[in-house]
Amino acid sequence: MVDQIFILSYNTCMIYFAYGMNTNREEMHHRCRGALSLGPAQLLGHSFRFAHHADVEPCEHSHVEGVAWRIDQYHLQALDRLEGYPWYYDRVQATICLRDRQLQAWVYRMQPGNDAALPSQHYYDTVMEGYQVHGVPTDQLLNAVLL
Repeated sequence: MVDQIFILSYNTCMIYFAYGMNTNREEMHHRCRGALSLGPAQLLGHSFRFAHHADVEPCEHSHVEGVAWRIDQYHLQALDRLEGYPWYYDRVQATICLRDRQLQAWVYRMQPGNDAALPSQHYYDTVMEGYQVHGVPTDQLLNAVLL
């Protein structure tokens, strides 16, 4: 009986906010089969940038456009591996706005020491496709490469 309770609680659903490569359905399907896109969302109190890869930084009175996903613990472990957690990206709980509701979601933020730098064309195209397929405004991507 204890094993069943552990398995059920271990596989609890949670929300993950993606703003980079994981906005792309194919990329998420490849590493997190069964994750469910909840659609466009905004990460509150943060700004967007590129440091070879997409990144967000705390920034009062700003928000980042992205995609909310419903994931489970196994998906979170796969994302941890992909994001190099905790060395390359840290993982924090942050407030997102999804369909006019504020919710807590897991968000990856780069560790300090990663300077701003343009992404590869392939990476940028993958992110752009994810935004377009989900109907996420692309202004922050365009602005980040023009800076």
